[in-house]
Amino acid sequence: MKDLEKMSADELKKLMKDAEKQLAAAEARKKADTKAAIQKILDEAGYDIGDLFSGATGGKSKKSGSKGEPRYRDPETGSTWTGRGRKPKWLLEAESAGRSVEDFAI
Repeated sequence: MKDLEKMSADELKKLMKDAEKQLAAAEARKKADTKAAIQKILDEAGYDIGDLFSGATGGKSKKSGSKGEPRYRDPETGSTWTGRGRKPKWLLEAESAGRSVEDFAI
């Protein structure tokens, strides 16, 4: 093992970069090994991942789907907003001009 106190800044940076690469490789190996072990257990039991975890389709989000029906529309541009999340810029500008959100209700 090298004496870290005697190393230059460039040598330390290279050492850190090499260590980060090795850490990432070790984590990837551990993940692959774990996945293989789980797959072996599933195969031996006659199951696949979907049998055990409903909705487990290889990483697809459970939230995929409709984002909601638009409740407000800008008559000038046709832009819409569902009423969820941050208010769009066009609606904020209209409110600052004295208009109500309900003026844009669909």
